[in-house]
Amino acid sequence: MVDTVDNGGWVLRKMRGNDKWVRRWLQTHGYVLCSYNTSPRGEVQAKVLNALDLRKIKDIVLLEADATRTSFVIIPKTDDESKVHRII
Repeated sequence: MVDTVDNGGWVLRKMRGNDKWVRRWLQTHGYVLCSYNTSPRGEVQAKVLNALDLRKIKDIVLLEADATRTSFVIIPKTDDESKVHRII
């Protein structure tokens, strides 16, 4: 069994199908990356919007990084372009 540390933080995520960016809380739970509208810490009503099995990820590619921002894409183990997640 692999030891995992649950981490979380705010990100801006580009919506699929348009150029709109939305603020999301991402948090790991073992091998799963979950997306929320609000931080689940202390929030009774926080609901998971999306969940991504990190064992199905081929790569996470850093696009740019500076003192205020890091931009990356999550690439799944499939060649399906619609499954690529861009996060800034």
